[in-house]
Amino acid sequence: MRRTGGLADTIVDATPDTLARGTANGFAFESTEPAALWDALERALQTFRNSRVWIQLQQTGMRQDFSWRRAAGRYLDTYRRAIDTRRVSARS
Repeated sequence: MRRTGGLADTIVDATPDTLARGTANGFAFESTEPAALWDALERALQTFRNSRVWIQLQQTGMRQDFSWRRAAGRYLDTYRRAIDTRRVSARS
């Protein structure tokens, strides 16, 4: 997937580092060049051939919480911090 919009917020590219940390859940690329897509596809096929890593990637993706409840909670936290910051700066 090309990093854009919500996908950039949800897909963690499968690199050696993210696989080792257990955070990878897919394949991403930045460039709009066809070669970038090709590289991501090759990495996906290479990973698919390693069933242990492929299953890890699937399980990592399935464990993630992309629910509206979680998103709404994050929005509330952001708004509360903004209000608190505004209150502090208004007192100064």
